[in-house]
Amino acid sequence: MRSCLQLYAGAVPALEWAARSVSAGRYRGAREVLQSAQYVSLGCEGMAGGGGGAAALPRENERFSVMAIVAHAVVASMLGP
Repeated sequence: MRSCLQLYAGAVPALEWAARSVSAGRYRGAREVLQSAQYVSLGCEGMAGGGGGAAALPRENERFSVMAIVAHAVVASMLGP
């Protein structure tokens, strides 16, 4: 679980930067950060032993992944095709 905490803690500065960028109307770099954030929960799940692993992960791990997917989709739609 400590590895998961470190993984999430490492993502925080990039996500804060992405939030400031989106707020300022700069979407391009934020889109890539949000795309990367989608994999944080998967990495945590992998470190915990996968779906049937020994360590049970909190629901927030899956919710984070869903929120990252939604945020990425919104920012990507702001950029257009």
